[in-house]
Amino acid sequence: MSDWLTRFHTAARRIDAAPLPPPEMPDAVFDALVEGRIGEIDDLETMTPLDEEISFAGTRPPLAQRPLMALALAMLAQALPEASDLSRMLRPGAITLMACRPAGLTPELARLVQALIAAEHPGAPLALTCAATPPGTASASTSEAKPPEAIQSFWKGVLAGGDMPHLLILGGENLLPRRMARLLPPLLHVGPPDRAAVAAVLDLAVTGTARARATGASARTRGARGGIGPRSAGRVLPAAVPAPVPPSDLPSDTALRGLEAEAWHLALRAPDPTAWTAELRRLAASAPACGSVALTLDDLSLEDGPVRDAATRLVTDMAGWRAGWVAWTEMTRSLLIHGAPGTGKTWLARAIAGSAGLPLIAASLGDWQAAGHLGDLLREMRATFARARTAAPCVLFLDELDAAGSRGSDDRHASTYRAQVIAGLLEQLDGVLGLEGVLVLAATNDPGAIDPALRRPGRLDRTLALPLPGRAALHAMLTRQLGDALPPEALDDLSRRAIGHSPAEIDAALREARSLARAAGRRIIAVDIAGALGLGPEEPGLMRRMAVHEAGHAVAFHRLRQAGVLAGRITEVRIGATGGLVAIEEQAGTPTRAGLEARITCRLAGRAAEALVLGAPGTGAGGDASSDLALATWLALQLELSWGLGGGLTWHANPMARLAADPHLRDRVEAHLQRGHGRATVLLKESRPLLDALAARLEAERVIEGDPFEKPVTAVAITADEGSRDDRDHPSPVPTASATGARAVTDGEMPPAASDGGSARSVPPPPGPGTGGSPDV
Repeated sequence: MSDWLTRFHTAARRIDAAPLPPPEMPDAVFDALVEGRIGEIDDLETMTPLDEEISFAGTRPPLAQRPLMALALAMLAQALPEASDLSRMLRPGAITLMACRPAGLTPELARLVQALIAAEHPGAPLALTCAATPPGTASASTSEAKPPEAIQSFWKGVLAGGDMPHLLILGGENLLPRRMARLLPPLLHVGPPDRAAVAAVLDLAVTGTARARATGASARTRGARGGIGPRSAGRVLPAAVPAPVPPSDLPSDTALRGLEAEAWHLALRAPDPTAWTAELRRLAASAPACGSVALTLDDLSLEDGPVRDAATRLVTDMAGWRAGWVAWTEMTRSLLIHGAPGTGKTWLARAIAGSAGLPLIAASLGDWQAAGHLGDLLREMRATFARARTAAPCVLFLDELDAAGSRGSDDRHASTYRAQVIAGLLEQLDGVLGLEGVLVLAATNDPGAIDPALRRPGRLDRTLALPLPGRAALHAMLTRQLGDALPPEALDDLSRRAIGHSPAEIDAALREARSLARAAGRRIIAVDIAGALGLGPEEPGLMRRMAVHEAGHAVAFHRLRQAGVLAGRITEVRIGATGGLVAIEEQAGTPTRAGLEARITCRLAGRAAEALVLGAPGTGAGGDASSDLALATWLALQLELSWGLGGGLTWHANPMARLAADPHLRDRVEAHLQRGHGRATVLLKESRPLLDALAARLEAERVIEGDPFEKPVTAVAITADEGSRDDRDHPSPVPTASATGARAVTDGEMPPAASDGGSARSVPPPPGPGTGGSPDV
């Protein structure tokens, strides 16, 4: 038995064995006292509850029959598993702060603490203050409002001096003003209830009922607040001993932690533990998604990498902070997640919240804008952040953050409006990030469109790219959703062919496939899913061309890395129905002409490989502004017009416009491209066995994770010595400068797959002025 369970059962026995206290005050008076409304109660001396008469009749219900108080004891035992913890709270001059979740259980926790002190430390002095938020209401942020009367009274008592120990139980962590929080001891977090806590209460109810029946102690009791059944003048214990309830019958930890206090009151009014469990399942299932986030990181098919690592550490650090052994100032408290549409950014935010057992407060600029004009937008924005402060600890998720724009944008339309929106976001972010307990997650498809002041560390600590899923992740998605509906070989084939599709596309395709199967009156088959994904019969020639193209990029980078011109490592090579990519993490350096020309060579190596191996290039290197030819052209333009490494030193603000107007410039750019294409061809001829082996492997596997040249498993193994000998025997016109102009691709950043088959995303260009040149995806 764990320490806290031992503490729970020991404390329960002591509370039940303690002498009867004087008649307790009516519930209405107690509630008014803890909510700071005591002045509203008239005739305190003569007041009694309207529906019952206070009478203990020589006994009281055991804790087994007071499930709400038992639940409060389980939560307290989890937070304070040693009896000595309570003793320290009662030392002269001690100050203890507790934060109860859900807030509506604060009065029960206060009653429990009083009963426990009376049982274990009778007569011990303690000034207990309870600042509870009435159920169903939200408290204002005390950074903007006057603190509740109960907190003011507590503060006055503390400052008055003396050796009286003080205990403040808060119904909301942010009821405490920041100026007090800075001076007082750290908060002790009590709750929210989880499976283990509820299972302990169920076990106590079962064993307590059995003990009562065995000893003939089933006395009539008054209906206790939160006890079994409705209030009544007296109630007889059930004649039959209830059967133990398996913990597996309970809702998940995440679902239980998301229940509000009202739900616990309703569930624990049921007549026995089995009924409590049924009610909890019903209430958990009917809870809104924002109040009970059922998704966890284990439910996502996240591959190992920076995103999974960062999310896991965030959840672990949050648990450490709540336990008191990780300081808030030592944590990463905010993330910006970017990636192509449908990669699962919103699901990742939900999973982080679910794994951490925290409520998720989600909003977007579109939600705020729907309220009306600028003033309405800013009001809704402030309300979102206020909800996060009230719900702390929580996860605040800001979706589509790029919709706010950037104050440095060339688009001057509505620039004043945009500036005020960004200023409002900066103000609110600074306010919430200075508050312990609020994790901020933001998502975007285009991080380059976000104002730099929003993106900087301290507001958004880290920027992470969420890539499209690889073969292993796609296989896990299909297996989880289809189970054994398809044979393993069909799942393997689908996961291989679906490379390049986003999780959203997979999810939509599965819904469509199931609909097709229902219409046909049969079970789902692989053809249904392939058709919904648009995966027709594969053209072997196209897959071969894409494999050769991407292998060309990878081999060229490898050779230039060997020559010392470029530095870094390949993290992934992939091809699929939607195209291909080579993802590279480069080491940053000062751009030189040699380094820039090497990068042009890498950009054009895919096209050169097609011409060398297949006899002629295809269209894979061209297309839109993200294509190989477009990015190589931009590099050559920057070399000539932005960095002074071409024919002159004049800087030009709009290289593309100059290119369109200056035929001589076009000739110089074309010369750079032709030289790069020629260098790539020579490199690949020298490394033809390696090129063919990598292309064959890529065509078979579709995805190669990691650097294929670190531990090559190709059809032809080429050692570093053989590569060096080739360099000596067949010298190539590769520049050998030691510095590179490569940008370091950090924190898992990965450019997306191109829209045209076979177009690589390797070796992004360094940032430069003008349009179309940002390396950020």
